[in-house]
Amino acid sequence: MIDNFFKEAKYKKNKENFLQKQSIISKIFVFLLKNKKIFFSIIFLIFLFLISILIPLIYPYDYFTELGIFKNASADNSFSLLPPFKFSLSEQKQMQSGQFIWPHIFGTDRNGRDYFIRVIYAIRISLCVGLISAFIVLIIGVIYGAIAGMKGGKTDLIMMRIVDGLYALPDLIAIIFFSAIIKEFLHINDTSVVISLLPIFVVFMLFYWIDTAVLIRSQVLLLKKRDFVTASKTMGASNFFIIKKHIIPNCTNIIIVSLTKRIPTAIFTETTLAFLGLGISKPIPSLGGLINEEINEILNYPWLALIPAIIVSLIVLAFYFIGEGLRARLNPVSN
Repeated sequence: MIDNFFKEAKYKKNKENFLQKQSIISKIFVFLLKNKKIFFSIIFLIFLFLISILIPLIYPYDYFTELGIFKNASADNSFSLLPPFKFSLSEQKQMQSGQFIWPHIFGTDRNGRDYFIRVIYAIRISLCVGLISAFIVLIIGVIYGAIAGMKGGKTDLIMMRIVDGLYALPDLIAIIFFSAIIKEFLHINDTSVVISLLPIFVVFMLFYWIDTAVLIRSQVLLLKKRDFVTASKTMGASNFFIIKKHIIPNCTNIIIVSLTKRIPTAIFTETTLAFLGLGISKPIPSLGGLINEEINEILNYPWLALIPAIIVSLIVLAFYFIGEGLRARLNPVSN
């Protein structure tokens, strides 16, 4: 009988947890349906993420192969700067003999490389840079701001003066300067994506955590006066325990909104650095690098520069819509 009682209690608890999760999911779904900008932005970003992963698995071309160069045969210069869905002379001959040739959806670049797969790889890199760097920056900003707010006194004063010093630096000039220095100091000239992205991540770690740290610190200064924090201190809880159990859970709204704003900023910064030649090493494509490579041909072959420019604009705009929608939902008082 006792066993049945505990089984019934466990069943009720599991049922309540399941219903609670179901309720949360339904609320999220209703929220997305009511906010069309957020809904379509999420769908668009999921679509880009999926094609950046799946297309390279089935697409017959890769991002670095110059298609007009053949072994033991003369080069076919007609591969260079093909318009979308056009074929080179050698491909047309193969098609006449009955072979199937996959079309060049976005044409080719001046080196005869398929432009569609280069754009797909560039999208993958931009999304990875945005997501990874945003999480790195978020972790640094949350830890720094929480420590400054909890410690207070001279520690807070010194840490905030460091922030003020970094704020005083002109952002873009400082980022370009440090990116060039880091790339030269580390002798980055590699075809590895991870190694090529290292200077960009270092730059983000140096500069882009500041806003998050200031927001978290201001929130901590308010929360540390609350009764539950005072009670924890009275019971001998450490600052680490208070930050982990009380501060961070009560800063969730700020953290989520900050994350959605840091991602497009990171993508835009990476694109800017790549456009200026300070991004990842060639021949690895990035959206800014593609714009930089083809900007001189914009009058004759406008799609080569416009396609990556439009895509990066849509990605940044999608994250902006998500960030603004979440900010309005999670912090309605500020509106």
